[in-house]
Amino acid sequence: MPKRALLPLLQSMQQDIRLNYAVGDRYRPIRQIAQHFNVSQQTAQKAVHKLVDNKMLVARAKSGIRVAAIESNWQSVKPRVVLLSNRTDPRLNRAFLLGINEPLARVDFTASLVFCTHLDTLGLSFGEYLVDLKADAVAALYFPQSALPFFYAETKHLPVISATPVPSLPTLPCIHTNNTRHAHEAAVLAQQRKYRQVLLVSYFEDGPNHVRAREFRHQLARLQPGTSVTYTCLARPDSIVRLHQFFSSFDRDSVVFALDHAANYVVAPYFVSHQIDPTRGFLLFNSEDDEFSFPGLPPLAGVAPSLRSIGRKLGERLLTRLCSGEWPSPLVEAV
Repeated sequence: MPKRALLPLLQSMQQDIRLNYAVGDRYRPIRQIAQHFNVSQQTAQKAVHKLVDNKMLVARAKSGIRVAAIESNWQSVKPRVVLLSNRTDPRLNRAFLLGINEPLARVDFTASLVFCTHLDTLGLSFGEYLVDLKADAVAALYFPQSALPFFYAETKHLPVISATPVPSLPTLPCIHTNNTRHAHEAAVLAQQRKYRQVLLVSYFEDGPNHVRAREFRHQLARLQPGTSVTYTCLARPDSIVRLHQFFSSFDRDSVVFALDHAANYVVAPYFVSHQIDPTRGFLLFNSEDDEFSFPGLPPLAGVAPSLRSIGRKLGERLLTRLCSGEWPSPLVEAV
């Protein structure tokens, strides 16, 4: 049986062991493996030998096949690692995927991107969807209300790590951006450079739940009272008019603060067309890569870690979990 045909069986058997058996349980005999997974008995025998070598199964003449471990050491078959995204932004997904794969590549593991197609991400059916991905580990992008499904995945021994905090599930590993800290850092920069006219730009609506905007305003008002801070939501039809108006009166006391990576690409052309030095008047919260690149502008760094660097940290945590069976501490880290 060619290796490419044996691999799906090994992955399916590893998941079967993880979901349905405990250490010491008697596993399916060869004939039942062949029937259950719709393969030949010869292929089933080869898979059992592989998983015996992998120390997940033990096979003895009198006691049959038994489960030795529900965690693989990945010597016989590489793990299937999934980056599950709830966003359709290709730049965002690419940045996280590249970051996650950097540490995984050291041991020849690879994560693949999967777009979430399950409409209800709050209920138990989403937990079943996670298990049905047949992944050995999942990095989840932007499912902040999915505590119940993630808990269900935990009970099925599916390692999941999130890029968004899920406050009602403190046992869920998470690496996320410290929005408050970096918004405060941006306010300190604005105060040091004595900006008096600040335009905040984002694709998200302004309001109390927009932590980056809220904390920037609060900190800047404390550091430099009287500074004019206005907000433009790029999802609104009048946003382009407001950007034109701001740049038409742009001076050395003005700054545009892009609050999300996608906003960088809307703001950058204005600096090019108006020939304004972006190192003076362009603040970025973050970007996909460690520096934001745009034709006609020098590379610019954000005040917060890049999406790719967050991905690297997710990848490091996943690698530790896959190789040791344990998540490193702390489970939740704001960076």
